[in-house]
Amino acid sequence: MHEGRAFLLAIEIKDRSPATYDTLMHTLYRYGALWMSRQDAAAPVEIVLVGWHPEPVTVSSDSLPGIQHRLTHPTALDAASLDPRVRLLSVDYGKTIGRWWRRAATRTRWLETMRTSKRHTPHRLLRVHNVPPDSLVYEMLFAAGTDLIGTKQLEATARLLKARRAPSP
Repeated sequence: MHEGRAFLLAIEIKDRSPATYDTLMHTLYRYGALWMSRQDAAAPVEIVLVGWHPEPVTVSSDSLPGIQHRLTHPTALDAASLDPRVRLLSVDYGKTIGRWWRRAATRTRWLETMRTSKRHTPHRLLRVHNVPPDSLVYEMLFAAGTDLIGTKQLEATARLLKARRAPSP
């Protein structure tokens, strides 16, 4: 965790379950001082729901965790088009970019969409998940503004990221 930046806690509810959501919110509110910002200080934890969640009805967005917005097509976003609760732009590499990675035109269009969306929504994080451990892919994703890379192959990813930070001899 960087000084001055909140710890990011992404929570995923896999199924459409209002009961699970209600239980989660009840538990989170018990620890509201950790994640709800106050006028005098930012919260030390930022919570983002990356799975299912119901649309809020009457609750102020200040008392709700952030949410993700899934990028499913290579179409750039701007801040005005997003729900103000969106904190995370999310791309499933395996279902989007990865399916077309070998096609230069499609890969370029996705990377430009990510760069443009990131530039036009500066207070949102960009997460690409389901990414294979491939140094070229990682470099292109980072160059496009990716903040978070999700993978199922943790050891291989850790090696790539350590090698990326290591100084050249």
